Amino acid sequence: VPLKAFQISGNRTTRKSVITRELGFRPGKIVTQTRMDKIKDRLGRLSFVRLTDDPRVVFTPDSAAVIQLRIQEQNSSQLNGVLGYNPKQGDQNGYISGQLNLQFRNLLGTGRSFLALWEKRGPVSQSLRLSYEEPYLLGWPLNGEFGFFQNVQDTSFVRRSWHLGFNMYLFENVTSGVRFGQESVIPDSIGRALYGLPRSNASRLFLSVGFDSRDHLWNPTHGILYSTSVDFVEKKIDPLLAGEGSKRRDFRRVSLDLEYVRPLWPRHVLFFGFHGRQVKIGNEAVPIDELYRLGGAKNLRGYRDDQFLGSQIAWGTLEYRFILEKDSRFGLFMDAAAIGRRSRDKKWSRLTKIGYGFGLRTKTDLGIIGFDYGLGQGDSFSQGKIHVRILNSF
Repeated sequence: VPLKAFQISGNRTTRKSVITRELGFRPGKIVTQTRMDKIKDRLGRLSFVRLTDDPRVVFTPDSAAVIQLRIQEQNSSQLNGVLGYNPKQGDQNGYISGQLNLQFRNLLGTGRSFLALWEKRGPVSQSLRLSYEEPYLLGWPLNGEFGFFQNVQDTSFVRRSWHLGFNMYLFENVTSGVRFGQESVIPDSIGRALYGLPRSNASRLFLSVGFDSRDHLWNPTHGILYSTSVDFVEKKIDPLLAGEGSKRRDFRRVSLDLEYVRPLWPRHVLFFGFHGRQVKIGNEAVPIDELYRLGGAKNLRGYRDDQFLGSQIAWGTLEYRFILEKDSRFGLFMDAAAIGRRSRDKKWSRLTKIGYGFGLRTKTDLGIIGFDYGLGQGDSFSQGKIHVRILNSF
């Protein structure tokens, strides 16, 4: 039976065309059970709408099909804040760290999105990220993206970059992406003197593929999230001393992320996460501006933000979660990490760290409030790290 039209009810802001283009078939196509079964999964990609009833098919007098969809719009914008306190350790005074994340996922009902992220990771370290995504370029299932990033790292250097990228669905839950961009590193006088860090400019080619079958974005009860990417970087390095020539180096950054959520009993789930990063410049030591930073609320709880540096890092999480309701949970976690780094004399240094603690996510009138308390190896209770997160949708 050929499709004649869609009848959609419940959308007050979101345009009908935004919903129908996500379904993957147009009027004139044959309505099959396979295509009907895919409607729920395809609309699940749109975080700002959800089906309230199963799709229905009714027939017109001329034997054509009309698909009826009843939807409910979700809050499409989010304000996500994180506040952390890092107590005094040695000569390092205690300080406040934090993050402010503002997302608009359905601008003017068009499905366009905008992201602004500001993060303070240390006493004098902060970063800013801006990105915009345009869905379905020229009517194709291809999303365009433009982004800008700036990172002020201590008093060592400033990194700035921009990129232009494209993302698309290969299959129902499989995405792929490609990005092109430029980045520059501008060292401070301290970065030059202590680390021998030169000014540099680089061109980038970034390739990625991912899979996501989770049933909930931030509080899943089952599913798998997987992504891997390769970032090819060609860098031009300015001379540190007069009379020296510029150098060119080829970098490669590789990342892997895997999360698995397994239900144990009703309301009880086990969360497992594994993440790896590597940056390589032939057999040379990786300069400080290219090293990965590990520690803090996002990866290794119980330690200060960006406490560890490495050219090869891996970290994992094992967490028992008791689901209180759809957006709330209590958890007991253990984080573990391995960090490796080659020095200028080509000697490798490696270390492992473990953090553990408990956390709570609960829904309030202010939004979803998250609280994590983590301890590192050898920490007393008073040395624990506290991280508070607020997620508000509007």
